[in-house]
Amino acid sequence: MKNNKYILLIIIFIVAIILIARFSYSLTTNIESDEYEIKNNIIYAVPTTYDYKVAELLSKLNSTDVEIYNSNNQLLNMNDNVGTGYKLKVSNSIYDIVVLGDITGDGLIQIGDIAALYNHYKSNRTIDGLRLESGKLTKNNSVTLGDVAKLYNYYKGRKAFSYYSYSNDILSEDEIESLTLKRVNEIRNTQNTDISKRTGKIYYVSNDGNDNNDGLSEEKPLKTTGAVNQKMNNGSIPSGSTILFRDGDEFKGFITMFQDDIMLGSYGDISKGKPILNKSLYNGAKEGEWVEVKHNIWKYTLNGSDQVFDKNVGTMWFFCNEGNNNCSKSMSTLDKKFEYAQMITTNLDYDETNIIDNIDTILTNDLEFYHVGHAYNAKTTGKELYLYSTSNPATRFNDIEFNMAGHSINANSHTNIYVDNIKIIHSGAHGIGGGGTMANLVVTNCEFGFVGGLVQNYNNNKPTRFGNAIEIYGSVMDKGNYSVDDGFIVDNNYIYQCYDAGPTFQLSTDGLSHMEKARFSNNVLEYNNYNIEYWNYSRATSGEIYDNSYIQNFVIENNIMRYAGYGISQTRPDKSQSAHIKTWNHNDGAYNVIKGNISIRNNIFYKQSEQAYFWKTNGE
Repeated sequence: MKNNKYILLIIIFIVAIILIARFSYSLTTNIESDEYEIKNNIIYAVPTTYDYKVAELLSKLNSTDVEIYNSNNQLLNMNDNVGTGYKLKVSNSIYDIVVLGDITGDGLIQIGDIAALYNHYKSNRTIDGLRLESGKLTKNNSVTLGDVAKLYNYYKGRKAFSYYSYSNDILSEDEIESLTLKRVNEIRNTQNTDISKRTGKIYYVSNDGNDNNDGLSEEKPLKTTGAVNQKMNNGSIPSGSTILFRDGDEFKGFITMFQDDIMLGSYGDISKGKPILNKSLYNGAKEGEWVEVKHNIWKYTLNGSDQVFDKNVGTMWFFCNEGNNNCSKSMSTLDKKFEYAQMITTNLDYDETNIIDNIDTILTNDLEFYHVGHAYNAKTTGKELYLYSTSNPATRFNDIEFNMAGHSINANSHTNIYVDNIKIIHSGAHGIGGGGTMANLVVTNCEFGFVGGLVQNYNNNKPTRFGNAIEIYGSVMDKGNYSVDDGFIVDNNYIYQCYDAGPTFQLSTDGLSHMEKARFSNNVLEYNNYNIEYWNYSRATSGEIYDNSYIQNFVIENNIMRYAGYGISQTRPDKSQSAHIKTWNHNDGAYNVIKGNISIRNNIFYKQSEQAYFWKTNGE
């Protein structure tokens, strides 16, 4: 009997232990974050400032009912620094904290962290544990020189840490797609333009404005891009000014820079989307008429005239609403299916006098189009536009947009141009075209789509056509009173469906060709013939011009590049040259001479119709 009592007590004790364990397990709280990686009870925090605070850490977590303790087990306040090796306690769960870049564990990113990481890389003094984890900035299994460089660049203020730390890992198609959609969503939802450092006048433009207003307040905005251009041209909008377009509004037309040091940006309710600068002046499905002149051959007219366009149309885009099955093409980032036209060109000396007699032999396939006068570039009046369509285009499609001649933003011959948080679409030439010498061109947080196709010129009786999202055709170097500070920056933009390239600098000249500083970073680039293109070419073979024609301080980093050579570029006659990063092949003169740092790092490349990349350089 006595033994039975002992057995009963043992059973009760075991049951109690089980119940306590289950109760303790039920109290375990899992911490989650949409921005930070959390695994094996370690939180990998990504600092946005040199001194990482408790408040920033908590803002990234799904629970604020937590406590943070330092390495001496002291409870921290919201304004205290958080370092590598600190602990987060929630209920009865404990998480270790790794602050990327904080090797020394003091919550500050300083030169000592760089030294510690470099010494580990060189095996002088190794680090381990959580400190080692904080140094794996490119997510490799061990610390690399790339980790040291990334920490150094962050410390010098050149580059913030990114949650998307692209290493040499091979990502799956689904992972790349998910990452792309997330990045595009972030780019589309950036905040309105920061004008706190601008010292000149601020002008406002909205669809509810009036071009007779002075535009100097949100209550009295201008209405059209034409008024902006006129005021800039006559000096009413002087150098140093900022021009803000209202969120959610669409502005038909273009901007021409007549002044230096101009910023274009956004204001208003950003939840309505970026302001749109649309070079297509007409929606061919809702404005004008399509007249069938021969079987399946339609001519576009507006107000009874077939002389609609003042210059050559580069290409045409057709969009279908949900339920309209007349469009077959799609992109995961767009909410409408679409088609694009195939431009048919003729020889430079082709006689267009009686074009109507031959148009059905020129246009023989669906959605081919012919624009009379295209062979004479954008210098003469565009005449009749004909389209092959199996039915009336206006009833077949919900929207028809024309890529009209010229740049959406023309920055030729001017410098210190800043463009932020604007959606730029349907330019026949380039989205932003800069030419001559510029000291600084900075393009951030923008979206560029459906760009190019306009005939530029004829070489050997074959047309060359425009189509870059952002181009500098010229040198980047000090100009007048303006020195190179930013240089040519293209950062955090979404760029797609360009007939030619995304961002590019290029110049072919007998004179000086000089790129002092450029950075293409944090962009999503897809469905462009060249996602990035660059070439810097002086035909000089000796002397001062040759010695000063070179590229330096050029960085291509943290971009996602997909589908090079797909999309609208499939309508090109030269489909064999597409690439994610493209230069060209010259062996004489100063061609892409590198005399300073050039870095291509932490990019994702996925799918190309031809080359992945083609790099060519001469000289040092």
